[in-house]
Amino acid sequence: MIINKNTYLHTRKSILALTCFMALILFMTLPYPCRAQSPYWTGEGGRGTRVTVSEPAGKGLSTQELSLLPLIQSTLIGSFQRFSAMTVFDRQNLENVLKEQRLSMSGDFSDINYIRIGQLTNASLVVFGSINKISNNYMLELAVTDVETGERRASYPPRQVSLLALENLSAIREASADLLGQLGINLTANALQELRRAEDTARIQYENNLARGIAAQRQGTVVEALSYYFQAASFNPSLGEALNRVSTVSVGISSGNLGQAVRNRLQEHDEWRTVVQAASEFYKNHLPYEFIYSTDIKRGRIDFERRTTELSIEISLLPTDAWKTINDLRQGLSKARGNDNWNFSLSSIEPRQITVSIQIINENNTVIATASYPFRNPNEKERTNATLNFSNVRADTITDQLTVRVVSINELPAQRAGETGYIQITTLSDYNTRIARIRAAEEPARIAREAREREARETEAKRQREEAAWEKTERRRIASRLNSLGVSIGTTFMAAPSFVVTVRGTIAPGRGSFFDLGMDFGFGIINNDVDYFSLYPYARYAFFVPFALSAGGWYAGAGAGLMIQTFTFFDSGKITGTVFAVDVSTGFVFRSGINISYTLQTDFTYATNHKFSLGYAYRFK
Repeated sequence: MIINKNTYLHTRKSILALTCFMALILFMTLPYPCRAQSPYWTGEGGRGTRVTVSEPAGKGLSTQELSLLPLIQSTLIGSFQRFSAMTVFDRQNLENVLKEQRLSMSGDFSDINYIRIGQLTNASLVVFGSINKISNNYMLELAVTDVETGERRASYPPRQVSLLALENLSAIREASADLLGQLGINLTANALQELRRAEDTARIQYENNLARGIAAQRQGTVVEALSYYFQAASFNPSLGEALNRVSTVSVGISSGNLGQAVRNRLQEHDEWRTVVQAASEFYKNHLPYEFIYSTDIKRGRIDFERRTTELSIEISLLPTDAWKTINDLRQGLSKARGNDNWNFSLSSIEPRQITVSIQIINENNTVIATASYPFRNPNEKERTNATLNFSNVRADTITDQLTVRVVSINELPAQRAGETGYIQITTLSDYNTRIARIRAAEEPARIAREAREREARETEAKRQREEAAWEKTERRRIASRLNSLGVSIGTTFMAAPSFVVTVRGTIAPGRGSFFDLGMDFGFGIINNDVDYFSLYPYARYAFFVPFALSAGGWYAGAGAGLMIQTFTFFDSGKITGTVFAVDVSTGFVFRSGINISYTLQTDFTYATNHKFSLGYAYRFK
């Protein structure tokens, strides 16, 4: 059979078109993967719903049983977070909200209070309930209320549960499954199976110790609370609430006060020893450091005879925020101990050496080099950088792609060290990415903070300019007003008297002028046989021009007064007379209060007198 070229091309195009059409039909029949489906629910799972889980009220519980309240709350929060897509309000943030609103943590509220709590936390649903102890039986009751309508959306009627079922979380998880189902969460068989089976031991220990710590902290037994928090964190350090509470409590006890439970020094000593032992044990098993290593392998010296080379990578040890908690504890311990000799401390955190072991692996998954580096007495405040060298690496084992693998930290396999929280292990690239994300997240806040600081600086500069301008204006105002009280002494010529003492005061009604009120006391001897004494009360009005660079100035004015003169003749006695006189005065006032003046005085009939004087005046503002 012979097929020409045109027939072949036409047939080929037809087959291709048919194939594309069938593929399109098949693609359209497949479900569209709009969102990854959870193994614990089908459908939306309550997505977009915000839930606040309140602590249940407790009735008939002993002091030791009060930890059941935060235990129930914590387990409900965990179940709602894990087995639904609802957003659950954080418990510690809820405590802060209740504290700000001065509401009790006990959960013993009315329905109106629960709705108010939901509104404060911007939630659409509020979960609340109670645990009642009657004889040796515990009755658990829970409910969910719609914040907007006040409608009861789900309820778990009173049901008798055992203390064991509460402490191993099984009773609470069973109630969670019931409530989630009533709220329309379509739980899968896998979810129901997990909720009905026993929780793992580490999680049970974590939740119980955390709840006991919360209860102890509320009762004021801070040391007991710290001990429980450290124990909880040791069971699961990846759940951050216990360590967050350690940090919060440690700040509170940095003053050395352990709360109301401390009655005497012996008890205080014992309780601090409990804290130190718990902290030391925790940080011994959860190092307050992050190990960072670079995957960028650098080549060093080549030994051409042995056909080997040296390789190296950069490594570092970074102190974590845990040191803030440790230092708060140290400060509190130091203040509590005072001058007493207590044989325990937090001066050092074991181990004092952190040894890392690292391998380099080639493309054939062959280990071509192994090296270790000991960080001795690692720094508590600053990052410690080092170079890890791999010596005598055979050149024929080096491939184009090499991998860096952390083998162990203090002989503990690296994978287990990371999983158990013994130490955080991070590549340098991941660390830089994390820091870049943090800085990017902080950038808007930094920009806003800098804007606020810039605005504050500008406001302060403006205030200072305005204040300086006001002070300058005020100084000018004060400088141009001459209000003073003083005394001067002077001499006269052309006429009696010879010496004059003046007491004067000035009053400025406005800027640039003043009234001068004073009294001249004159003394002298005329022709060796006549004593002279005079009083001259006067009033003047003067203009005042202040100096530009000081508080002094020049003045000139005119006035009048009444001259009362007494002449004492040795042979004929006293003669007293009065005469009206006018005067013109000018002078200088200096910043120090010294003033110099000249006065021309005349009565227009008998005499004209000239007076020069030097004096001091106190100037009022």
